[in-house]
Amino acid sequence: MAAKISGFISRLGDKLAPMSFKNQWLLQRLSAVLLVPLVIWLGVFFHYGLTASYQEFREWLLGPLSLACLFIFLGVVASHSYLGLKVIIEDYMTDQQLQEKLIFVSLWGFGLLVASAVLAVIILFFRV
Repeated sequence: MAAKISGFISRLGDKLAPMSFKNQWLLQRLSAVLLVPLVIWLGVFFHYGLTASYQEFREWLLGPLSLACLFIFLGVVASHSYLGLKVIIEDYMTDQQLQEKLIFVSLWGFGLLVASAVLAVIILFFRV
């Protein structure tokens, strides 16, 4: 079982590693542009959440647009953060093996963070 997991992780890392610097830069700028309206939406989200009752807020959040915006926001923030941290690691770490390990850990860390946030929203609002 452990061999299958490590094989999957190494194959995934091999596919994600060869992204060119130009594509990384472009993806980070695209995620930054996407974050502008999503952060404005997040402000509305918090304002409505503070002023509405739990039932009203739950109904609003479970609407397809609100729920999609929340999940998109979580994914875009995680990818933008990962790309930024990856650039910092590549710029300031001189040891190549340590660089690769830190990038790998940050990729899985942000992935687990998004997965746990999505799971928390599902548990809280869908009463699973």
